[in-house]
Amino acid sequence: MSKIAVIYWSGTGNTEAMADLVANAAAAAGASVDKFTASEFNVSSVGDYTGFALGCPAMGVAGAALATVISQMAGTILGLYYNLRKNPEIRFAWTYLRPSKPVIARIYGVGIPSILLQTVSSLLIFGLNQILVVFSETATAVYGVYFKLQGFAFLPIIGMNNGMVPIIAYNYGARKPDRIMETIKLAIRYATLIMVVAVVLFQIFPAQLLGIFQASPEMLTIGVPALRILSLCFLIGGFTIVASSVFQALGKGLLSMSISVFRQLILVLPLAYALSLTGELNMVWWSFPIAEVLAGLLALYYLRRAHRRVIQPLADQDYRF
Repeated sequence: MSKIAVIYWSGTGNTEAMADLVANAAAAAGASVDKFTASEFNVSSVGDYTGFALGCPAMGVAGAALATVISQMAGTILGLYYNLRKNPEIRFAWTYLRPSKPVIARIYGVGIPSILLQTVSSLLIFGLNQILVVFSETATAVYGVYFKLQGFAFLPIIGMNNGMVPIIAYNYGARKPDRIMETIKLAIRYATLIMVVAVVLFQIFPAQLLGIFQASPEMLTIGVPALRILSLCFLIGGFTIVASSVFQALGKGLLSMSISVFRQLILVLPLAYALSLTGELNMVWWSFPIAEVLAGLLALYYLRRAHRRVIQPLADQDYRF
């Protein structure tokens, strides 16, 4: 028979209640269970047990911050381990860490647009919350739920783009335009297919998606039409994201930034405010599909320009973009 020690630390009693449930479940499964607080358990007793269940209290925002720091540190450690021990193409030495102004300038030339993109997103959320709160706090909650759901919808495309960018960058350096265009076309096709599936899910199951967040009746009333309208952005959004990643792979990060600024600050916020003056909340949601279509047209223009000025003449030594 297995012997389990349930060890917990509880500040409000919630974790103790969870520890009781864990202990009862383990006992029902046939295990011998002892329950301890963190101060009661003695390290010398470790050998007396075949398994342990550990618990700590809810830490709120501080717990979320701690979890973020731990996960980032764990990812950094794993990345260093696999690259230094398992990746023979990387040779690390302290002498390589000497600062180089040209290299730093090139890194920030690509990185600064990404930094600004995050800032633009924060400004968009703040501005929209100010517009939506005029209607109700539930409207802002609906937008928060949509923001989380659309993050899940775009995850497959983000993952695909993470694989697409180095492929395009490699072939850009190798001056192979055919491979670049083949990669872009495949990415756009798959992104569009993924987004069509996402739109169908949002159109058919909006109430069920909101139910994941324990939506109240009022949230369902506002959220169901909101998700159906907002999800129309996906049809163009997949293409826009792929195009933006292409520009980053080609070292033209400013183009990606300009599309995001154009969409979120120049289009969405003014449109949302103007449509809010109608007094109809559903009209505010339409600012997103409208902005997405216009941003998609701008991305298409930039992509055609990149094809004409950068990708096609790769065989030439001298060209400008």
